[in-house]
Amino acid sequence: MVVGSLSPFLSMPGGMLSDRVGRKPLILSSRVNSPVTMLRLTFSKKFGHVLTVRSIGAIGTGLGGGIWGIIGGPAWQTLVADTVPSL
Repeated sequence: MVVGSLSPFLSMPGGMLSDRVGRKPLILSSRVNSPVTMLRLTFSKKFGHVLTVRSIGAIGTGLGGGIWGIIGGPAWQTLVADTVPSL
């Protein structure tokens, strides 16, 4: 529940941050964050640690997009919108 509510909550700040910092750094940090958090999740033994690791993964998903869950995020969607020509 925490992860599911944290990612959409951070989508708006993630979109604003992608306008300031750039789309590629946020997408890259999110793509690095996802495998690292999945690896850390494998070695988690307590609920508190699992919650922390999943929350860090949700922050990465909310800011740049993630491999698991929603494909893309605000940074990914704006990169596609800027790249694809309009009709």
